[in-house]
Amino acid sequence: MLIAKVPRTIQDGDLTLRPLRIWDGPFLSRMLMREDILRSCGLRRPLELPWFSLYRRLKAMFPLAYRIEYASDAIGFIGLCNLRPDQSAEMSLMIFKSSCRRMGLGTTAFRLLSAALEGNHLVRRWVVSVRRDNAPAYAFWRKLGFEEVWRDGETVRMALSAGKQRAGRKSPWYQTIAEKIFMQGNA
Repeated sequence: MLIAKVPRTIQDGDLTLRPLRIWDGPFLSRMLMREDILRSCGLRRPLELPWFSLYRRLKAMFPLAYRIEYASDAIGFIGLCNLRPDQSAEMSLMIFKSSCRRMGLGTTAFRLLSAALEGNHLVRRWVVSVRRDNAPAYAFWRKLGFEEVWRDGETVRMALSAGKQRAGRKSPWYQTIAEKIFMQGNA
């Protein structure tokens, strides 16, 4: 039997991950109506659900879910699904506010959550699924050290073993060129 303490609120400076609560439903519903967010999720039209139903579905899909806040302002979501204790977990991370993207907040959110869960030996391997046409998301996960493990029509699955994150260093020039070729060939 595995017993692990999952942190409720995780904080680093102005960035906070706090458990998803019912009153986050309207915020999530509004954000998931935006065209750029829908496109990155692979949806063509908004989910036509009341915010409460959407919240319940998210909580069912992501039993461990956090709202990402920056300077006390809600900016995103990070959640784990298919959590197999002491093995792996699938992750979803979205920064909804475009003004908060490319500031390192997604990287910090991932590192905070991964450090908390890896420290309890709850997760040994992280898995993400990325749409092939979502070049920014693909580049984001590659920058963190995720490697491609499987590919299907529109989806690329990437994985990272616990403790193997890149420490914010730049990719070698040849890797950057290879990523650009990959993105152009699969757009």
